[in-house]
Amino acid sequence: MFSGSWRRAAVVLTVAGVLGCSPEKPAQNAIAAAEEALAAASVDAQTYAADAYVMATTKIAEAKQALEQQDYKLATASAGEATTAIEGFAAAIETKKAELGEMWTELSGEMPGAVAAIDARIEELSKMRRLPAGMTKATLDGAKASTAELRTMWGEAVAAFDGGNLMEAVMKGSTCKDKALEVKGALVME
Repeated sequence: MFSGSWRRAAVVLTVAGVLGCSPEKPAQNAIAAAEEALAAASVDAQTYAADAYVMATTKIAEAKQALEQQDYKLATASAGEATTAIEGFAAAIETKKAELGEMWTELSGEMPGAVAAIDARIEELSKMRRLPAGMTKATLDGAKASTAELRTMWGEAVAAFDGGNLMEAVMKGSTCKDKALEVKGALVME
């Protein structure tokens, strides 16, 4: 009879050991999985899905705090919520990248032509003996300086795109587009 009890105890201990009897282990594993997923997605997430990234990091922090307080159920739940948020990054990131890609395609199609048109207008105005009504030499000189600045800014936008920073490229490209419109207005271009 003693040997049967011993066997039952051995089986219970073996099962407990296999299952990781400690309720802490599943919570630790859930937190580790969430942190690993966050690390893998963090660069794009911080850039393209900042709100979701902040929420996921907050949930991981909550999970760690709950683990320290030995609230394993809350720790596991918070880590699960973080993982769910991280999984949602993929769709948000792809959507944002697609939007930015479309914006960049539009900008890169417009800007070279806009700069060429501005250059042509500046050249045309520079050859005139008399500038059109409402335009002064100072306005023309200002447009020339702004166009040089515009070229530099556009070069930075292209460099950002070539470097893989689509967000920065679109931001700089949009600034260039605004600057080009400003210069065109000063040069009385349609």
